[in-house]
Amino acid sequence: MAKTEIIRNEKGQEICGAKKRGGGFCQSPVLSGGTGRCWLHGGKTPSGPASPHFKTGRYSRHLPGRLLTRYDESRKDETLLDLREEVSLTDARVADLLTKVDTGESGAKWKALRKAHLELMDAITSGDSVMLMASVRAIGRMIEDGNRENDLWIEIFAAVEQRRRLVESERKRLEQMEQLVTVSEMMVLASALLSSIQTHVTDRRALAAISNDFARLTTIER
Repeated sequence: MAKTEIIRNEKGQEICGAKKRGGGFCQSPVLSGGTGRCWLHGGKTPSGPASPHFKTGRYSRHLPGRLLTRYDESRKDETLLDLREEVSLTDARVADLLTKVDTGESGAKWKALRKAHLELMDAITSGDSVMLMASVRAIGRMIEDGNRENDLWIEIFAAVEQRRRLVESERKRLEQMEQLVTVSEMMVLASALLSSIQTHVTDRRALAAISNDFARLTTIER
């Protein structure tokens, strides 16, 4: 644990200050570059960025070890905002859903349902309980089949809408990428502009001031 405050002895020297089991505080000098403790109380343990357990970022400091590696990989992924893979995945999902849709004609299903309904009415009229139950079960199966197919189409339409949104987002991202100017392009432009100024400006003081301004503008702090 990092030391929270600096403790000094009577001579003004920084001391460890760790609590001893028998009472009182450790008077040993601290080790430099560590936690502000002596060698006996963890002074050699690196702290801050030097520590192997040091975590930076808005979320990484709170992430468990099993997620930290994936978090770092995602943070360093240059194609993180590229949605082409998501679009392809959605296309694959739509194609898979379409294979599950009944390829039979809708008219044939309605004819079968009409036939089952007529048989049901005949069973009711004749009082044939066996035919009645068979007709009810047949109609029930047709209703379930139709419901499953309807659910599939709802899922397909949802996937298509998701694809549309992904494509739109990717299109906007590509447009923004085309509008961005890279650092290298800016440096080339700045160099060309400075060269033109040096050619046409004869006042040395003005030229020096302009050069200084360019130096400040093109310096990238790391």
